[in-house]
Amino acid sequence: MSDRPPQRPAVAEAALELARLCPGEIPLALLLEAGASGEAVNTLLTSGDLRPGDSPGCVRLAQPDGPAGDPPWPRRRELHHALAEAATRLRLTPAIAASHYEAALDLPRARAAWSRAAQAACASGDFHAAHTAVDRALANWPWTEDPAGRVALLREKARCARQTSNTSAARTAWKELAEYAADTADTALEVEALHQMAGLANDPARVQELLVAAADLAERALPPREAFRHLLTHVDHLANRVRIQSAETSLARALRLAETLGDPALRSEALGWQALLAAMSGRHQEATRLADESLRLALSHRLPEQTALAYRRQANVEEYRGRYGDEIAAHNRALGYCKTSRTGDRNACLACLSYACFRAGRWRQALSSARAVANDAASPPMLKAMADCIRGLIAAFRGERGPALRLLEPALHTFRADDAVGMQFFAHWGLGFVHHLGDRTTALGHGDAIRSLWRETEDLHDAAPGLLFAGALYADAGLRDRLDDCLDILLVMAEKNDLDETRGALAALRAEQLRLDHRPAEAAASLDLASTRYAAAGLPVEQVWCECRRGPLGLPPPSPGVATALSLATRLGMRPLLARLRHGAQRPSATSVDELTPRQHEMVTLLASGLTSKEIADRLGLSPRTVEMHVSRLLQRLNCRTRSEAVRLASEQGWLAGHD
Repeated sequence: MSDRPPQRPAVAEAALELARLCPGEIPLALLLEAGASGEAVNTLLTSGDLRPGDSPGCVRLAQPDGPAGDPPWPRRRELHHALAEAATRLRLTPAIAASHYEAALDLPRARAAWSRAAQAACASGDFHAAHTAVDRALANWPWTEDPAGRVALLREKARCARQTSNTSAARTAWKELAEYAADTADTALEVEALHQMAGLANDPARVQELLVAAADLAERALPPREAFRHLLTHVDHLANRVRIQSAETSLARALRLAETLGDPALRSEALGWQALLAAMSGRHQEATRLADESLRLALSHRLPEQTALAYRRQANVEEYRGRYGDEIAAHNRALGYCKTSRTGDRNACLACLSYACFRAGRWRQALSSARAVANDAASPPMLKAMADCIRGLIAAFRGERGPALRLLEPALHTFRADDAVGMQFFAHWGLGFVHHLGDRTTALGHGDAIRSLWRETEDLHDAAPGLLFAGALYADAGLRDRLDDCLDILLVMAEKNDLDETRGALAALRAEQLRLDHRPAEAAASLDLASTRYAAAGLPVEQVWCECRRGPLGLPPPSPGVATALSLATRLGMRPLLARLRHGAQRPSATSVDELTPRQHEMVTLLASGLTSKEIADRLGLSPRTVEMHVSRLLQRLNCRTRSEAVRLASEQGWLAGHD
């Protein structure tokens, strides 16, 4: 008797050839669309050559590493092509078709499919997969075939690499673009590539070298107006990254071009940028003088577009001086001129106005302005993200967790993609607050992100509110080194940009340090100073927060500022903070877990774990009714209306130490 396995029918052998070219789980529809018959697949399943896959509608080879019986190259190419075409018709994941086109050496179709795979991965937010797909497409794309398409794909590679923090890959992509641009005398692309490489460089000397090279090339080879626009685009990019010194280097070139052209519109615009960068550096008198000069030029030459921009720059100067009421007034004046401007910058004015109104406690106007931007289909993604960030911050402080996350998380994604570091500070601030009750680990992560981002910048303003909140969370978690780091950062900021809001944050976090050092009287004085500073700055969120920190600091209520804080929190609808203020005003100081009975402490700890009454009863061997009785007494003891309030209060008091 022969030991050889029975010979398969020809149709089954052909189906097996297809399956052997497909790694892992194989969609059954793919085999059928590529030419395998249902009868052939059934034969292979019956013989055990194929077996059902783990995913519905899929099969897999029973022996993926068994003898392949490799068909000759023409046949393999034919089969790979059939599988690629079938995957395309079935609209399967583009990477499936791309890999088979690639195996068939059909390079034009392979790179097109890999490009589609990259787009699909980007759309789903999987930038690691997108980066891999882009690399596969580029590997099949010589410069001699459709160079414009390869340029676009290299830009996409750089963007995906930035999203995955792969700075090296982003630099490689822009370096290749710079070399191609130099070889083809595409000066505009070469200038852009040099600017991008400067933005990705970590060595200040290298940054300076690339910026000077870009500026030299732009001035030498581009028409003056085009060179001016290139330089301002890069100034804008660096300002968003809060790389102020590098931005001023590029701006100096733009100013010389504006002077050479003798164009008052260009000069007004350049002076406005000078004012902004001076304000970001804490040089407020210089910033005010430059902003006034920019506005004078625009008004005297009747330039509505430049006048609107000059008022926006005045607003920026007031923001970095911590004068949010004056910032609002300047933005409102800018809006009047935006109506007659041809550039449609009204939404930019509204987005900035919404931020100023949020900080100043004018939340109705903030929401109105932000919604106008978000609902306008013509708004660029960055402006929509700014508007959503403001709406998300307000939702966060009003205790609307779901809406806050739906607005803030996509906004942060956009800010990262555009490298808008200043706005990332605010998004992390809001997300840290949203998570600080239910998910302390995530909340602390947002604080860590703020500190890490700050070290990549020359920021003297935007990180302050996020550092205030992060420092308090670090103190509650006993992370003294991170709290101290927040204070060190704020000291650097205050040294160069001495504002009430920065000094307020310093005083508030100094109170947290003193609390950890068991010096309550000094902590109380420092917190009083912080509240006074924030009141002077007109910042209600921070002012209310300082009063809410009296409980965790172990300070006896009421304080002189609690009535004002209650009024502010009530007017703005800050429910989470309002609840804390009310507890502080109504309840004697509760600073020790000893004030609870052992059973009450056990109950609040189990409630913090998210257990129901029945689950607690099962764990403790009690009846659900007895558990309800203990919970009722706990709520009465803490003067809380709900279990979540009791858990929040216990967390604030430090009774849940070691419990996340």
